[in-house]
Amino acid sequence: MSLFVLFQFFSYYILNITIDFSLITGGIESRSYYGNYRPSGFLPEPAVYCGHMSGLLSLYLFYNKKIDKCFILGVLSIFITQSTVGIILISLIITIYLFSFKTNKNKLILILVFLIIILLFIAPEIINRIDLFAQGIDTSNNLKIDAVINFFKDDNVFTFGYGLVSRDHIELPTYYEAIKDLTIFGSILSIFGVFFGTTIIIILLYIVISSKVEMKYKLILFVPLLKLCSPSYVFFYIYILIFFIILINNKENFNRLPKKL
Repeated sequence: MSLFVLFQFFSYYILNITIDFSLITGGIESRSYYGNYRPSGFLPEPAVYCGHMSGLLSLYLFYNKKIDKCFILGVLSIFITQSTVGIILISLIITIYLFSFKTNKNKLILILVFLIIILLFIAPEIINRIDLFAQGIDTSNNLKIDAVINFFKDDNVFTFGYGLVSRDHIELPTYYEAIKDLTIFGSILSIFGVFFGTTIIIILLYIVISSKVEMKYKLILFVPLLKLCSPSYVFFYIYILIFFIILINNKENFNRLPKKL
């Protein structure tokens, strides 16, 4: 996945050739062309790519317990997409991993420098998004707010949720595009409603808290679900399945798995 993003990046900025895998495979144009070009591989937009890649990188850290060349390649691809949410996700994952070691002066300095670099890198984009949001023209986040407001205003939706629908019909309100992009907790509530959704969240938190997996890896594995939370993507089901398998089984069982797994 990382190599395809790199391929798109160099093709566009060096050869001036646009390669859109979404069009090539028979779909619609990917959302990579708002402002400057931002590659997204085989996925429809950079943020969605970063949600998938952050999930893969979290699993990679859990099974390999180290940051190596393959991991760095995945991180590089996220930065190349220029996705703010992607950079935040991978920054959280790396920070949690670094903090998990015995803290000393050198490691604290390393973490601080890393966070400062990340902040400087994404600060202009964050400020711009806040400004757009305040003006009501940040399509993504403003639609999420509209979906949340309607969730609380509509008694039927509040009780039973929106269901597993998206904006599948032109007559549906535009905020239906955002109802499953509200982190794992928000998506559960928006899909199943407040009563069933709250029950599912309690069960989820119980499994996470009671699991014997080391806390740092619980957090690392949970971070991607802040973005990777839409049942519209098959990888969500794959990731959530592996996530629960890891949590329910003892950590020692995974340490005995063959290295080539």
